[in-house]
Amino acid sequence: MENQKLTQEELQQLSDLQQKRENLMFELSQIGILKLNLQSREDRVKDFHKELIAEENAVGQQLTEKYGNGSLNMETGEFVPAPQEAQSAQ
Repeated sequence: MENQKLTQEELQQLSDLQQKRENLMFELSQIGILKLNLQSREDRVKDFHKELIAEENAVGQQLTEKYGNGSLNMETGEFVPAPQEAQSAQ
């Protein structure tokens, strides 16, 4: 069988397919990079969350040592001690 030449339209179709494949590969690589960035951000947020919990516990412990058990009205800054029977039950 002898060599045959593809039509311009067929060559264009193949070229378009090749370009689409390259675009797909580029998009997949961009998604991979975004996933890495997202994972890094998630790791930082998890670390921040751990630090926040530790800080909340430390402040709570300091306030409990200073004022005892009770509740705090954040709007007024007023501490309300827990009733004695609630404290002795702990």
